[in-house]
Amino acid sequence: MRFAIGYDFSNSKKNPDSFFSRRFEFMYHRATTSGEATDESGNINSFMIMGYSDLDRGNPDARWVPYFGGGLGYSSYTTSGSIDNIEVELQADGFAYELNFGISYKLNKSLDIYTQLSYIDHIFSIKEAKIDGQSVATSAFDLVTGSALDVGLGFRVRF
Repeated sequence: MRFAIGYDFSNSKKNPDSFFSRRFEFMYHRATTSGEATDESGNINSFMIMGYSDLDRGNPDARWVPYFGGGLGYSSYTTSGSIDNIEVELQADGFAYELNFGISYKLNKSLDIYTQLSYIDHIFSIKEAKIDGQSVATSAFDLVTGSALDVGLGFRVRF
C-alpha cells in the first residue's frame, strides 16, 4: 500500500520547449513480509521524499506520459516467527531508497491512472532482537538488508 501527497512543478505552459516536467512527493509505503520455511511474518513502514520527471516533451495535453523517479527515506521493520520451534522477534530501522519507472494515462485534467516498476532497498540497523522471549545483545553494526522489485497500479488525483 502506498499513499503520497505532492506538488507538480510542471513548466510546460511557461516553457513549451522543456522535455521534462517535475513532481515531488512525500510518500508512505507499507509492506508485509512472510516466509514459509521460517513461519515468519513482518511489516515494513517507509517514509520517503520522492522526485519524478515526466517525459511529456513539453506537451501538457499528452495522454500517455512515461516517467522515472526515485527517493530517499526512513524505514522501520518488525518481524516475528519461529525456526525449529524457537521463537524469534526483531525490530530494526534505517535508510531506504527507491528507483521507479512507469507510464501514466491522463483520463482528464485531474485524474491519471498509472503503472510502475519500482526497486526498493532497505538498510536496517537492528534495535532489538529476542529469542524465545529473551533479549539478545545487538550492536550498531548489526545490519539487516532487504530489497524488493514491485509492480504497481494506481491512480493520481490532481487538484
